[in-house]
Amino acid sequence: MSIRQTKQWLDMGILPGEIAVNLSAHQFRQEDLLESIDKLLTETGLPPDYIELEITEGAVMQNVERVIEVMHDFKNYGLHLAIDDFGTGYSSLNYLKRFPVDTLKIDISFIQDMTYSKRDHSMVASIINLAQNFDLR
Repeated sequence: MSIRQTKQWLDMGILPGEIAVNLSAHQFRQEDLLESIDKLLTETGLPPDYIELEITEGAVMQNVERVIEVMHDFKNYGLHLAIDDFGTGYSSLNYLKRFPVDTLKIDISFIQDMTYSKRDHSMVASIINLAQNFDLR
């Protein structure tokens, strides 16, 4: 699904939900990323709250103070934020409480084996519980 398609559906009264956009660590560090997003949304007329930026744990754990600043800029603009592949990297609760994220996306390695592995099932249940306690999706 594209941003333009989402806007067309929105104009037709169809609520498509959010578009998840995966960002690489390199893209996340680009100084003009928010300006580029703003330009695209201005051109299409799509409100920013229809966009969820997905950032991997590894990407957010480099230069954490700057990452928090950038995340707040994104949130203030109206974008939603998700930590992708949660559980595979650093998963620091100290950082999690400081990151202004909306969603935790559990890494597929836990999901795939959770019906066969009690440990993976417990891990997924714990992450879901943690997310709910932090008011995250």
